[in-house]
Amino acid sequence: MGNRTGLECTKYNLATDGLVSLNSNTSEPSRQVNDGNFSSCLNIDGLKNWLQIDLKKRSTVTEIFIVFGANTTKKGNHTFHASDTNGSWENGTVSIQFEPTNFTEIKIEIHAVFRYLFYVPSSEGPYSEVDICEIGIVGCPPTQFGPLCTKQCNVNCSGPCDVESGHCIHGCLNGLIGDLCELDVYLMQVNPTSGPMNGGTLVTITGKFIRNVNDSVTVDFDGVQCHNEPEISKFSPKKGILSGGTIVTITGRNISFVGNNRYNISFDDYTTRIECSAFQSTVSSENIKCKTGISTVARNMSLLHVVIDDLTMLTFEDIFRYLPDPTFNVSNESVQAQQSGGATFTIRGEGFNNVDKITVDRVEKPCDVPKDTSAVCETPPKLDNQNNSQTVYVRLDGVTLPVIIEYVDDPTFERFPSVYEYDKESIIKIKGTNLLNGAKPEDYSIQIGLDGNCYDPQITMQLITCLPPKSVPRTNHTDVNTVYVIVLVGRIKAYIGDLKYQEDVEILAIIVGVLAAALVTAVVIGVSAVVLLRRKKKRVIKEFKMELMTREEMIRKASREEFADAQMNIRDIKSDLVTTRVPFCDYQTYVLHLLFQNQDIKSNPLLHDSEITDDTKTKINSAMEKLETLLSKKLFLKSLVQTLDRPNMLTMQEKAHFSSVLSISLLGNMRLYFELVHCLLVDLIQTSNKKNQKSLFRRLDSITMRLMVNWLQTGLYKQLKSHSGMQLFMLYKAVQTIIEMAPVDALTANSKNTIAEEKLLKMRIEHQTLTLQIDLNGNSDQHYPVKVLDCDTVSQVKQKCCAQIYKNKPASEIPHNEELSLEWQEGRSGKLTLNDIDNTSDRNNGLICLNTLKHYMVKDNCRMALMYKHIDEEDVYANSSGGRTESVTSEDIQLLVSGSDEGEDTETQKWHLVQPNLPDDIKSNKETDFGDIFLNRLFHTKLLLSDYIDSTFEGLIDSQSLSIPIRYFLCMLDKFGNDYKIESDVLQAWKNECYAARVWAPFIAKPDILFDVNVPGHVEPCLDILRQVFVESFTQTAHKVNKESPPQKLLFHKDIPRYRKLIAPFFVRVEKVNEQEFWSELEEISNAQKEELKFSRQSTLHQLYNLFIGKYRSDIIDDFEDMEQSKTLQFAHKLEEVIDLMEDFSSDS
Repeated sequence: MGNRTGLECTKYNLATDGLVSLNSNTSEPSRQVNDGNFSSCLNIDGLKNWLQIDLKKRSTVTEIFIVFGANTTKKGNHTFHASDTNGSWENGTVSIQFEPTNFTEIKIEIHAVFRYLFYVPSSEGPYSEVDICEIGIVGCPPTQFGPLCTKQCNVNCSGPCDVESGHCIHGCLNGLIGDLCELDVYLMQVNPTSGPMNGGTLVTITGKFIRNVNDSVTVDFDGVQCHNEPEISKFSPKKGILSGGTIVTITGRNISFVGNNRYNISFDDYTTRIECSAFQSTVSSENIKCKTGISTVARNMSLLHVVIDDLTMLTFEDIFRYLPDPTFNVSNESVQAQQSGGATFTIRGEGFNNVDKITVDRVEKPCDVPKDTSAVCETPPKLDNQNNSQTVYVRLDGVTLPVIIEYVDDPTFERFPSVYEYDKESIIKIKGTNLLNGAKPEDYSIQIGLDGNCYDPQITMQLITCLPPKSVPRTNHTDVNTVYVIVLVGRIKAYIGDLKYQEDVEILAIIVGVLAAALVTAVVIGVSAVVLLRRKKKRVIKEFKMELMTREEMIRKASREEFADAQMNIRDIKSDLVTTRVPFCDYQTYVLHLLFQNQDIKSNPLLHDSEITDDTKTKINSAMEKLETLLSKKLFLKSLVQTLDRPNMLTMQEKAHFSSVLSISLLGNMRLYFELVHCLLVDLIQTSNKKNQKSLFRRLDSITMRLMVNWLQTGLYKQLKSHSGMQLFMLYKAVQTIIEMAPVDALTANSKNTIAEEKLLKMRIEHQTLTLQIDLNGNSDQHYPVKVLDCDTVSQVKQKCCAQIYKNKPASEIPHNEELSLEWQEGRSGKLTLNDIDNTSDRNNGLICLNTLKHYMVKDNCRMALMYKHIDEEDVYANSSGGRTESVTSEDIQLLVSGSDEGEDTETQKWHLVQPNLPDDIKSNKETDFGDIFLNRLFHTKLLLSDYIDSTFEGLIDSQSLSIPIRYFLCMLDKFGNDYKIESDVLQAWKNECYAARVWAPFIAKPDILFDVNVPGHVEPCLDILRQVFVESFTQTAHKVNKESPPQKLLFHKDIPRYRKLIAPFFVRVEKVNEQEFWSELEEISNAQKEELKFSRQSTLHQLYNLFIGKYRSDIIDDFEDMEQSKTLQFAHKLEEVIDLMEDFSSDS
């Protein structure tokens, strides 16, 4: 019936227009199958044959009808295959089997889209026939739908539409969506935008009209971005606390992908795995951040795991340490803070260095951790509409500490009424209210101009005083001398007003004016003298005029040259002071230098055991054991010291030696040493009269004072190596470098650059700076450029060469001048050994001048060799003027051989720069007659040194770097003041003397105590003056000077008041030390002494007994018997036992 099929012929038949073939032989069409005539059948062999119906287009099929003829006898499973491949059903999309119960009309339901339908009879059983009268295929062509396929599918359908509804069940074309492909898809976001190459990434697509609820969506990514393999290179920090919360940054390549829940991070130690939670907001281009989990015990995690999108796993081997949580010293007191916040408060405890970051809620800046036992944090601003007492939380990674803050009113400041006229070196005052409410002095900063700060601020509740910088800071005012003043405290920035610097008269103009005044005065005096003498003798007047004119010219010339010299020779020496190593003495050498000054430390008897024969060894050991037991008793030591400290008992030298030996015996037990010093000081203060109290610590004539100083200095080694030592060393090297930049007399140690008047070179020395190329021991592969002066002696040149070649080496590793010779080498011209004195030296009037480089006519950039001397002297060659090597006769050699010092006439006097004993006619024309014009050299040298002096002095009064023993000792003096009602000025004098004169002054004046250096003679006077300046800065007496004052006082008369202003708040800022911290520090020092100090215990006890205890035994025993406590402890009896054993030992030997 046309193109109809079905039981009632009411459905559209796709097979009608199809092409039917037997066994895919399209050349033999079988029209009987789809001609619509049920009586016209196709008979086929049911064993070998099959039918194919080509629908010509992929179409939607819902039902299949098959009508068998009467002759069909084939039993079994018959099969329909749906496929898109011609002649083959093996790749078909649908296979349907059926077993007919009767061979009439059969209906099969199917829902598929295909082009080719295959009918395959059953292959079971013997040969039989199959009659196929009709095959009907119900459905619609790919572009139509409806019961009779009369409706058109939407042109945007991808493939055939649903035959009943017309819905585009296979999707849409052109990016449209909807059941009928009428809606346009709008994509808004794809997240994430990248992922690892192994895949597994969950992608979220956000937009409008993307799909229907039941649609199956396929997503293709076009233009896929390729990634390199992800790799981890490091992570930090490498430690965290047990409570977790430490933020770990993992760094690598191609590891960062945006998105939630993409990372699974953990640390592993092969037995335990601890998660580290990733921060999505902190993912950046090359790193991931995660927060560590909690660990129950301290442990080292050796492996980092990072899993990305469940499929990409990365590992990195490195140690992450879980350390104990911090502990806190909880105080019930609340923290006071200003309402605007920003002031600091300190949390105390232990283990703060274990925490990666300490933060306070509502404060961006992390807390500062200066040491493991404290953290300094900023206070947050007060919350509005809340009580003044608020609780804020300090976050220490996974640990939270609540802190109660009591908010108080912010400080207020008064502005300057007008522009503040500022006279340099005076202080400025800023008034206000509540200045220290909720803030500490160290929270304040006073800004002057764009880049200046006000120094040494002194702050009370109503007043700030400070010292502006000497030079005018940068300013944005039109007047370059006017700058603004701003006070910064916490989050407060208060503008106070403008400060105007008064213009100074240039110091150079002052110098020129003084010199001009001196010149005018000299001229006036000379002219006056001429007028007075004119009437007497014309000849005398004429001679006087000539001499006056000569001297005036000499003064003018000298003044001009000195003025020019002072300007031209100011240069920065910081590059000369660069050092990679400070040559500290080891602890034992340091102690020997302290306790046995001016003695040969290598031959000190306390370093070796005494020689004892085997016969007497038992007795002497027994005696020393008993004596050592007594020396471990504080009461015994106290009585012994007080007995020997009586007037006229020991000389000053003996007291010093006893103090040193007793100190050696107590090293390793600093607690007993301190307790002895403490009880001795208590007795000393109690027995002193009020008149002499102020000078009690000024004198060093008692054993008690010497023991106190020894205890302070022996416990200072740790601070010296870690902090103060570098500053002291730089000061010493600065002094030495600046002095040796200019001429130094090798014999008198007088120098052009100095701050000691007695060592000032009061004459002009013409000189030039030369650079020598030095080979060490003839090693031509390496040249050392060394700067020297042409007026330097050969020995001075050797010293400068060694200083350059062996820079940063300890003096004990540098060869001595006597071990070296200096050879001048000039290629083919030969070599010449230079000496301080040889047969070419200038001799005149019984004087011999030391040879200098100028004497040998050495030029700039000459090549020389610093040679180690051998036993056999090598031949000495002279430089030949012809540029070729010539043989040298024995007479020539004799002229160049250096003469030994012993060979010189004992009456011959040597000189270097200043020739002594000049005849009067020559002497009168020398500049030494008016040497005072060279005093400006002192000022010039002091200017060059000023930065290093200031830096050192400021470092020594830095309360933050003080050692625990020094801090405790200063607090102990305060306690003495309270306990014994000591007046404040007396107590301040004690502190000044102990800290300045007893602790630091020796290190300034004698750097070889702490450092392995040889201090030259021209440096020592300058260091001694700096020591005096430092000590005087701590005194309370007024620093008065006048025109008659020595130059040394005039040099520092403006600096000492400035230093005193820095020192005034120093003792106030010293933090108190609790007992536990102090005893713990003493224990640490004692352990270091036991480990590093190698003194002979036997020799130490021997010296104490032989030199002191045995010698004064009667007095010592009498004092023991007079004391009730020592009677009870039987000290006298026990000491007599020691004496008896020692006497037996003496009689046996």
